[in-house]
Amino acid sequence: MHPFLPILGLNIPSYGMCIVFGIILASLWVKFDPRWNGIDFDFFILISACIFGTGFLGAKIDFILVSFPFSFQVFLSSFSAPGGFVFYGGLLGGALGYLIGIKISRQRNADYIKIYAVLIPFCHAFGRIGCYLAGCCYGKPYSGFLAIPSENVAFGRPEDISYFPIQLVEATLLFAISAFIYFFTSKYQQSRMANSAAKNANPFFIYLFLYSLIRFILEFFRGDSVRGLLSCGLSISQAVSLILFSQPLKSHFANAR
Repeated sequence: MHPFLPILGLNIPSYGMCIVFGIILASLWVKFDPRWNGIDFDFFILISACIFGTGFLGAKIDFILVSFPFSFQVFLSSFSAPGGFVFYGGLLGGALGYLIGIKISRQRNADYIKIYAVLIPFCHAFGRIGCYLAGCCYGKPYSGFLAIPSENVAFGRPEDISYFPIQLVEATLLFAISAFIYFFTSKYQQSRMANSAAKNANPFFIYLFLYSLIRFILEFFRGDSVRGLLSCGLSISQAVSLILFSQPLKSHFANAR
């Protein structure tokens, strides 16, 4: 476990460092990818700043709301811990920031929604790598391939138990989602689907559909209880995943009528 990384004599939180690294790479991707050379980079930075600001607040507030009923100690530590964020809260907050950024910049939503449908899972993957380094969001006890030893898990877990590498599995799937949507929105692929209803599919809805599906499944392999469990046995994130999973389906069937 490496919750802090020594850089230039400073101990930098590894989770935050991974997020920042992902954002920098995503920004460079937009800057130098010929596919996106029609995008005003200054407006992209403005919109991204709005997303990051409100997303950060949303993720922190969601963690506080989720952790408070289950552990007052975790609730108190969330104000000073380098981690302590819930992604779905960040996604909701980021969506609000996106709308604010689009309103301020007066840019077309269609020009940017494709970009963020690719970049959100890309940056999120780096966040999951940060979770692995920080030792949070760990998996269930597991002794198979790529099992994580107990010293790489936070919150004082038993020393003789290894854990499922759920953070790295999710990071890999997030990179795959990002690559799939990038390919799906390419001009080549769009030309191949010229006569298909899939051509008009909202890339962000594709992202929501894919991520909510894998998140619902991966939650069964999580071992941390801080995320919150409902009386029905599902986690709070699984309940949110079911809601998000249904939205693209509703939109698809509504457009098909």
